Amino acid sequence: MTRTTTFRATAIVGGFLLAILMIMTVSRAAFTAETDNGGNTWSAGTLNLTNDKVGEVLFEVPEIAPGDSGWKCIEIIHSGLDADVALSGIATGGTGLQHLLDVTITRYAGGDCNSGTSYDVYDGKLSAFPGSTPEPLWDTSVLGSTQHYKIAWSLPASTGNSAQGDTGLARFTWQATSN
Repeated sequence: MTRTTTFRATAIVGGFLLAILMIMTVSRAAFTAETDNGGNTWSAGTLNLTNDKVGEVLFEVPEIAPGDSGWKCIEIIHSGLDADVALSGIATGGTGLQHLLDVTITRYAGGDCNSGTSYDVYDGKLSAFPGSTPEPLWDTSVLGSTQHYKIAWSLPASTGNSAQGDTGLARFTWQATSN
């Protein structure tokens, strides 16, 4: 093969390849489409439950006598995911007063502990207050994120001498569970 023949053969093959490449490029552009929605992320929500008495003892009542009573108001504040909020309590010790103290817990929606719609949560002896698997008291998606609870106690006037010097200890716990 001569140089001219080689040049012609290379030019013919090169031209043929260039024509194929141009046809493929033009054809591919006519039949190509795409779309996307990048940047997708997922983040877990949070639950936050607090109260206006954080770090405080709700009740510290010394020297009570038969017939005495009292109450405290606590505001429970929820933020984050919608949740069911429940209250449980446990008489954590003492020398018997927890079996004598009458306790009434009332939830107030739409007000403070003196106004708003009220709902009795518990009415009975402190020692019998439910301590595990409590029922939800409020659904935050329905009743909002803040509720007030009035915890009232009384020592019956009929309490006898055997209660002198007795003590009672309790813990009240609110728990939020996302719904």
